[in-house]
Amino acid sequence: MTTNKTSVAVVLLHYHCNMLCSFCVTEENFSVMTFTQAHNLLNYLKEKDIHNVVFGGGEPFMWHHDIIKLTQLAKKMGFTVQIGTNGMALPHGFEHIPSIDRYVLPIESGHDKVHNTLRRYDESHHSIILDRLKTLRKAR
Repeated sequence: MTTNKTSVAVVLLHYHCNMLCSFCVTEENFSVMTFTQAHNLLNYLKEKDIHNVVFGGGEPFMWHHDIIKLTQLAKKMGFTVQIGTNGMALPHGFEHIPSIDRYVLPIESGHDKVHNTLRRYDESHHSIILDRLKTLRKAR
């Protein structure tokens, strides 16, 4: 007999973002998670035998409670750590943060015009994402 186990938890830390995407599903009617709440949630997920966590929101790098410190805690607890980000607020040296195993970056089309029309952003988000991917690939 096979059982379906939840293997990934997506943790929405807050709703704040630095972009306005036409397809965004993040609602503004939930509370910002505190660091203590996030820590307690990680303990709960660990108890439920979940090993993979994706931090998102809004933009997780805009969370006011230190996303890097939270990823370090999650990593120390044995989680595979992912960050769902639009790529705009990544810190310098993001590709070498040892507590982050994977970045989930948006790319809706191979064509920059299609991708960029989905967002209200002054620059070419498509080329920024391609640059972030290139940086990550180079860092392996």
